[in-house]
Amino acid sequence: MREIEFRGKASNGEWVCGGYVQKENAICPTTASVKIYVDPNTVGQYTGLRDIGGVKIFEGDIALYDGKKHEVLFDDGSFFLNPSKKAGCFLVLLGNLGQEEVSVIGNIHDNPELLEAQNDVC
Repeated sequence: MREIEFRGKASNGEWVCGGYVQKENAICPTTASVKIYVDPNTVGQYTGLRDIGGVKIFEGDIALYDGKKHEVLFDDGSFFLNPSKKAGCFLVLLGNLGQEEVSVIGNIHDNPELLEAQNDVC
């Protein structure tokens, strides 16, 4: 069974992982008995997979795969890699890849410029 975990950015700029309380926009870390309020626009779910370096891959991450930078997206019950924010671009089903093929290099909230340079790529 896949581990259910979320990540969100707190007002102090730190990323927090744990269970997500949507109506309160809060993350409840498994190591603490407190709620940490996060920006709901930054919340992303853990894919259940790790990259080549053992880093957990979350929705909203930017991953290097096949020489291109891809955003990790969740759609229709599955996680995908998308090389561009344009509709109709080729999506790679993340679950079909081995961890040796993917490397997390940032995320869309802290490093949006990583994708901007290749927005025209499909």
